[in-house]
Amino acid sequence: MNYSLAFYLLLSAIGGFLAGYFRSYLGKKAENLATKEDIEGITRIVEGVKSDLATNQELIRWELGKRATIHRLAAEKEFEALSEIGKCLFELQQATEELRPTGLQRIDPSESAEDKLEKYRARHRRWAENHDAFVAAVQQKKLFMPSSLYRQFFNIGRLSFNEAIDFETALAYGKGKLSPNSYEQARKNIGELAEAIEAAITSLRQRYGIEE
Repeated sequence: MNYSLAFYLLLSAIGGFLAGYFRSYLGKKAENLATKEDIEGITRIVEGVKSDLATNQELIRWELGKRATIHRLAAEKEFEALSEIGKCLFELQQATEELRPTGLQRIDPSESAEDKLEKYRARHRRWAENHDAFVAAVQQKKLFMPSSLYRQFFNIGRLSFNEAIDFETALAYGKGKLSPNSYEQARKNIGELAEAIEAAITSLRQRYGIEE
């Protein structure tokens, strides 16, 4: 056998082996590098998502806190408004009922027609003051109450006003005197007013969980 040929064959075999080895090595190296880059890319994405989630959670907590604060302040304002309206409502109901009292009345035989007329006028002035105060309170506090309650309060003011108009009409028709029939009308008006007030009170008690 020719030794030169054998030597070249050996070198070729070794070269082929080394070439295959280095190709495999370089391929593995490239694969590892690609895997590392992929992992780094995925890590960056995960960290970005975590950062976005943390930011969103902070925004949600801030929004919930803001809403809770707004609801608390609104509830405080509503309670304050209804307390003021409640005081005016009590005074209005009394003043309306006193225009033409339907219960037993003490009669002063020495009372002149002029004195009686002045008494009626004083009742009307008191009613007007209380009615104006009630209407002003309802309008000023309208922003802080549910629309359903506002409508109920508005209706109460209307019913009280109707009784005042009937009182004035009866007084003018009777030439400064109130006839027995006018008291019957007053009884009807006062009954409707009392029902409207009771309905509003029930709505308030239900709203605050005092009554089912």
